Amino acid sequence: MSDDALFAWDCETYSEKNSRRAIPYACTLINSEKLRKKLEMIKNIFPTDNVPEEFKDKLMNVVELFVGTDCIDQMLKYLGQYDRKRLILISHNGSGFDNWIVLKNTKKLTHCPLKTPRGILSFPLSNPYTDEDLQKKWKRQKEIKGINFTCSYQHESSSLAAWGNSSNLPTNLRKIADVDIAKYTQDNWEELRHEWEPYAKRDTLCLGACLIKYNQVTKEVVNQNMSNNLTAPSLSLKGWYYLYHYDKEMVEEEWYETTRMVAKHTEKENIEKTEYPRAEGGRSFLPEEEKEFVKLFNKQKFRPRTAILTVWFDYPKNMFFQPIPAKDKITFTNKGGKKETGTKIRFRNGFCHDVLTSVDIQEIVKAGGRIIRILETPPYRDYILILRDLRNKYKREGNIVGSNCMKLLGNSLYGKSIQKDIFTTRHLWNEATLQANFDSRVKT
Repeated sequence: MSDDALFAWDCETYSEKNSRRAIPYACTLINSEKLRKKLEMIKNIFPTDNVPEEFKDKLMNVVELFVGTDCIDQMLKYLGQYDRKRLILISHNGSGFDNWIVLKNTKKLTHCPLKTPRGILSFPLSNPYTDEDLQKKWKRQKEIKGINFTCSYQHESSSLAAWGNSSNLPTNLRKIADVDIAKYTQDNWEELRHEWEPYAKRDTLCLGACLIKYNQVTKEVVNQNMSNNLTAPSLSLKGWYYLYHYDKEMVEEEWYETTRMVAKHTEKENIEKTEYPRAEGGRSFLPEEEKEFVKLFNKQKFRPRTAILTVWFDYPKNMFFQPIPAKDKITFTNKGGKKETGTKIRFRNGFCHDVLTSVDIQEIVKAGGRIIRILETPPYRDYILILRDLRNKYKREGNIVGSNCMKLLGNSLYGKSIQKDIFTTRHLWNEATLQANFDSRVKT
């Protein structure tokens, strides 16, 4: 995918008086390629640390701003003019906030979002506002123009400010201090535009600049566009979808009851997430421990921190497995009683075994599946070791961006920082298997 199909975006919301739900009133959007060219031009003219003041306004104008409670629709209409088969829109920590906002404001759910305990990691959408001439073009080619809303790697615990600092961005490209979002209401957000507009644009500029930095490093190291890795499912290149996510209303209902996004505007801020108990340190499984671990897995009482295992398991009945390429058209009844058609990725019934991470195991059991045996550990060792060695190399050279990028490439497979202990080599992956699984599935 070319860089001009990669965007950074954000949205601002106020809290609805009665329902306390978040209502978007503004969206910001910036094209990665357009921003990169503008930054390179400024750097060539003024090779200093910061962007000169006289160019600040010009840089801010690169950010597209859509204002109003229909801002999501405005943004989609703008994107409908792009002659690209697929666009990637990246928001910071979008899994817990921005992706839900888009889902809520989508008139018709045509695709199944990728949802894990972290939230909606990826949300594919067919743009209903695609330009008429482009619609005809894609129809002739039997293609549908798609937009994929996703989140910035696994930055679940890292703020955008910290990411900008670690990326060595020029000072006046970094995130400015947060504004008090609770002060913006249905009655005053328009008159306070002078406060939130520069904040929103600066946030999007910071995210866009971070994405450009990481994109450059991933191209140098693994010869891939960063967005190819961003769209990889959490942890193991495999993702789980719940079948009911085809029903948009059910997803919204679940979201408003449980998501951290609601907590931004209500007293639910300290809602406890139902997770496994805290994981133990990384180590290898011993053969004599297998029975006990299988029992604990199936009771959801244990999750190893770094385990990537080959496991024999019984598929749950209400989930299907993402990596299997075959697709079926299915018809289902939505909450309103109307018939809709969607695509379901086919899954295999009965017993099977495959490479799973501890979070995959968690999802299988929560959905009614059963772990039968731990067959062996571990696949994919060499690839992670290469990333670890490169990360250490970049650290020694003082290349913070390169070091962080290697960490995050590992996180996109692993879900957390690579464990620095003597057991690391026993947990990780071999390159031959990686080529078969990583390249073919993530690039497509």
